[in-house]
Formats: sequence, C-alpha cells, structure tokens
Amino acid sequence: MNFIKGIIILFLFHGTFGFQQNGYFDYLEKKSLRMIQNRKRTLMEWNRKEGNFTSFNNTMIPSIIFIEQLALPKKEEVEKIDIIDEKPKMNFSNIGGYREIKNELIQMKELLVDIDKYKDYNIRIPKGLLLEGPPGNGKTLLAKCFAGECGFDFLSVSGAEFNEKYVGVGAARVRELFEKAKKKQPCVLFIDELDAIGGKRSTDTEGSSNERFQTLNQLLVSMDGYDSDTMKKIFIIAATNRKDILDEALLRSGRFDKIVHVPNPDSETREKIIEIHRVKKPISLLLNLEDIVELTKGMSGADIENILNEASLLALRRNTTVDSIKILEEIRDRILIGTTNQKRELSMVVKERVAIHECGHLLVSLMCPLHEKPTKVTIESSGQGTLGYTFFSISEDKVGLYSKQFLKERIMTLLGGRVAEEIFFNGEVSTGAVDDLYKVMDIAKKMVVEHGMVRKPIFSFISEYGKEIADKQIQLIIEEAYNDVYTLLERNKDLLYWYSKELLFQNTLQKYNIYCLIELGLKKYPSNDFKNI
Repeated sequence: MNFIKGIIILFLFHGTFGFQQNGYFDYLEKKSLRMIQNRKRTLMEWNRKEGNFTSFNNTMIPSIIFIEQLALPKKEEVEKIDIIDEKPKMNFSNIGGYREIKNELIQMKELLVDIDKYKDYNIRIPKGLLLEGPPGNGKTLLAKCFAGECGFDFLSVSGAEFNEKYVGVGAARVRELFEKAKKKQPCVLFIDELDAIGGKRSTDTEGSSNERFQTLNQLLVSMDGYDSDTMKKIFIIAATNRKDILDEALLRSGRFDKIVHVPNPDSETREKIIEIHRVKKPISLLLNLEDIVELTKGMSGADIENILNEASLLALRRNTTVDSIKILEEIRDRILIGTTNQKRELSMVVKERVAIHECGHLLVSLMCPLHEKPTKVTIESSGQGTLGYTFFSISEDKVGLYSKQFLKERIMTLLGGRVAEEIFFNGEVSTGAVDDLYKVMDIAKKMVVEHGMVRKPIFSFISEYGKEIADKQIQLIIEEAYNDVYTLLERNKDLLYWYSKELLFQNTLQKYNIYCLIELGLKKYPSNDFKNI
C-alpha cells in the first residue's frame, strides 16, 4: 500500500513540475531581462553623474555603454568549416622523382584497396600517414595524387580551420570533418599544417590553449574510432613542417603509423621536376639539363618551378626563348637575394671595398679543403641591403652531418670578408659584415651548446656559471677561426688585391672564370695554401 502511495506522489510531482517547467523558464528569462535593464539604468546614471558623454552628430552619447550578451556571435555562426571535397584526376605520374616515397605510398595503396584480404590474416590496416619536411616539396600534391592513385575521394582541410577563440568550436569542427568522411568512404582525409592543432600540450590554463587542447583531444579520439566498421575505409594523411613540436600522443603507432620525410629534392628528383615543368615553356631544348640541375642545388620543388616560370615570363617579355643558363642564374639571384627599384650609383671607393670583401670570402673558401666551392661572385646586386654576394655549391653528400672542422671552415669563410677589409683599410671595417657575424655566432653557439664540439661539453645551462662557460667557449672558437683567417689572408695579401682588381673590372665572375683567374693569379703570386685547386 505504501509503495502505491509513493508512485502516486511521484507521478503528481513530475506532472506538476512538467506543467510548471515552461513557466519557470519564462520567469528566469524575465528576471534576466530585468537585471539587464537595471544595470543599464545604473550605468547611465553613473555616466550622468561623472559627465561621461561625447557629442556625435549633435547627439550626446555615453562614453561607457553596456554590451548585451545577445550582441555576441552565435555558436552556429562560427562552427562552419571549409572542407575541400574533390575526386582527384592526378596520380603519381604527375610527380617527378621521389621514387622511394612513391614506392612507400604504393604499398599503402595496396593495403587500402584490398583491405579484406589482409583482414583475413589478422593484419591491422594502418590508419594514418604523416608527411613532414621543409616547405615547397609537394606534400599536399603527394596526398592528392595518392588519393587519385587509389581512386578515392579527397577531403582536404587546413589545421588553421579548427582554431577559434570560442572553447569547443574546434572539437565540433573535428567531429563535423569525420562525419563527412564517414559518408564519403572510401576516402583520403588530408589535414594540412597539422602543427596548428597538434602542438604539444602543456599545463598552460589560458583560454586559447584550452580550446586547442580540446581540439587535439577530439582529433585523437576520432582517430581511435577507426577500429569501428563504420570508419574502416578512411585513411588520414597529415602534413607539417614542424614534426618536432607535435604532441607525442598524435605520433604514436595506431594513429599515425607511418612518418615519411619529404626532403629537398636530390639531383635525380630535380631532373624529373625540371622535365615536367619545362614542357610547353619557351625554354630551349638545347639548354643543358645538367646545368639547370646543378644551378638548382638545395632548392625545393616550388623554387625550381618558380625559377623556370619566371625565366619563361622574362623570355616572353623579351620576345625570345630561354637559351642561356645566365637567364636562369639571373632569376635565381632575384628570388634568393630580392630586387629593388632603387637606382644605385656607387662610388669607386665603395666598389673597391665590396670587391675586397667578397674576394676575402672567395679566397678563404678556396683555401679550406672541406668547404663548399664558390660558383659565382659579384659586386652587382639588385637586392635591398646587399651590395655583393658569393654563391657556393651545396654538397648533397654532407647535408645533415657536418664535422667540427667543416663548421670551423664555414666560420672562417664567413669571417673572410671582414678580415680582408681590416687588412686593406688599416683596421677600418664597415657594416657590410653584419649578416656574416650573425651567422658566425649562430654556428659557434650550436657547436658548443647543441653538438658539444669542445673539450669540455656543457650539459647544464640553468646556472649563470654554465652560461658563462658556454660564452667563453663560443668566443674561443670564433677567435681561433679569426686568427687563422687573418694569417691566411695576410700571407696572400698580394693575390687578394690582384683578384679584387679583376673582380672590380668584370663585376661578376662565374664558376669557370673563378678557377681560371685563381690559376693565373697563383702563377703570379705562388702560394702553398691552395692545395685542392
């Protein structure tokens, strides 16, 4: 009997509450409106009391106003995300070179296309692929061509699309992205600039950080959802230039199972890229392909395409074709150094100083057996802030691994210009070496702090004592290099002066002329310091 009474009382309670619920919410809304009106009146009375009014079009407007919450952006107005949805018609034949990377992606294609075959052998299909490397090397193009090779839809979005100041918006956009991917299966889901949302989490409690962390957490959870049958035909590819700042949870196996480095192209890849981008352009077929490959050492694929495109535009404006490597060199210099419309009329004194400075760099590099050799030196520059420069070939076999002696020789070459000025102008140096000195400091600091290339490596920089030891060792490296350079150039002072006169006369020397002149100069002024020429 008591049990039945309890049920009746509970029923009457819920009925009464349901009947009064709408009235209760109306009461809360009216109370909130009254509170807003009271605050407005209080603020207006305070403005009148303090005289906080400004005149605008003969109307007195209070300087401090009350902003209602209704004026703020609504949630549904900021939750939209721009997702590029397309069916790529390109495949790996549209990408030049990168043979090993394409082979790796082709293996991934076989897994995704014949997914049921591998499921029978209890093999887990990889969920994600991370493309990382310097910008301009075709990470986005690789992802798009991979989708075209597989015959999948391609959904593309930028990591910056998820960033918003309102907490929870980024996570909602991630859910929206994966919901659309579910409907488009099979598909490739591409997230560009992953570091915008995938940075390492910290204990920072700032609002913007909380929003980014929520977005990252939602991405991690969504990628874990691949185990379900509803998402088994979605493959995610992400691209970043900063793999070092990504959160570890994002890089673990089971999320991004494979990490592929996309570096600047080697000689074989550059040759393929050039062959693709020179098609139909006004570039003469008589132009030696090997010369273009050599000219573009150390450049990204985007830089190579830009050089060929700019050279073609220049040739069309001149109503001719690109039939000389000098045209491509001119474009390369404009891209790397920059251009300015400022007309320079330099005095002979300034030109002589610039010639001495650049020859100092050049001769020191020729005397250093491990340093890259010069390919061009000029005292005519179209760039802002530079009057001359020296180009060096990039040794592809040394990229990423440098010895202590090599780095020391690089410091010596950078100091060569300043020391040459000091020798010939009685210790009177100019501001022309400011960029060289910044680079010298950076190399010496890394030798001490990061690489431990000193007699007593430093493992602690917390104390001021440790920083002081580091500064002393950095200073010691630079001083030793400076003294060596001074000795070399003082010993070859006559050759340096003669060479600077030749440069002053010709303004620009290419690789062939550089070595012809140095051989001629050594006959006039013999020296045992040039052993590798």
